[in-house]
Amino acid sequence: MPRKKQQRRLPATQAEYQQFAEQFIDAVLDPVRPWLVEYLLKREFPPVPSEDDIASGRLAIKIHEAISLDKLGPWWLFEALRQGNRKELVPWAKREAMDRRLTKDEMTRQLDSTKSETLKRSLKGFRATFRFRRGPKPQIHRDDYVILLATAEFLRPAISKLLAERDSTTRTLREILTYLQKDHPEACKFLMRHEMTLETCLADPKLLRRARRRPAARARVIANAMAGCEYGLAFSTSIERVREAKLRLKYPS
Repeated sequence: MPRKKQQRRLPATQAEYQQFAEQFIDAVLDPVRPWLVEYLLKREFPPVPSEDDIASGRLAIKIHEAISLDKLGPWWLFEALRQGNRKELVPWAKREAMDRRLTKDEMTRQLDSTKSETLKRSLKGFRATFRFRRGPKPQIHRDDYVILLATAEFLRPAISKLLAERDSTTRTLREILTYLQKDHPEACKFLMRHEMTLETCLADPKLLRRARRRPAARARVIANAMAGCEYGLAFSTSIERVREAKLRLKYPS
C-alpha cells in the first residue's frame, strides 16, 4: 500500500504569515506611499528583493519600470486597493506569502521594501552607479525640470475638465477619463496608467486645502502633484519640485 505523501512544512507559522499580511497591506494602503499602490497594481504581489537589489539600485529600477507599464492587474485587485478593502487584501497577501513559502527573513525584507527610506536607499545606490567625479552632489539636470514642468502643464487641461465632470456627474473616474480621451488622449492615458494615485490625489485633504475655491487653481495643484508620480515623488514633493523648476527656468543661475 503506497504511503501518503507528506506535505512539506511551511517555513513560518500561520500567525507569522497573518502578521506579515496585515503589516504589508497596512503599508500598501498608507496614503503617504502612493507609488506602492501603483507598484502592487502593476506587479501584483512583488518579488522579495535581496539586500543587493536594494543597495545596487535594482529595486528602484524595478519599481519605476513597473509603475510605467500600461497594463493593470486583475480588476478585483484594482477595486480592493481603491476601496482600501483589507478584508480581501489581507487574506490575499497571506495566501501569496504561503504559496511562495516565504521565510521569516524574506517577509522582513518584503516589509522593509515598502518603506520610503528603503526606496531612497535604493535610489542612492542607483545614482552611485553613475557617479563619475568626487565633490558635492550635483543638482538635478535642467532637462529633468523641464520634463516635470511639461508634464504638469500637459496634464492640467485634462484635469481641469475631469474636476468639472466630477462635480456634475455620478460617473466613475475611469468612465470620465475614457470620455475625455477624445480631446486629451495622451494626458488621459497617463492618468489612467496612474489611476490609483490619481484617486488618492483627488481625495488628499492637504491638497484640497491648497485650492478649495478656484477650480483653475485646484487643477494646477492636482497636475503639479501628479507630475512627479513616475519619479516616485510624494505629492507635496512633486509640487515643490515643479515650483523650483519654474524658479530655475525664470531665474537661471
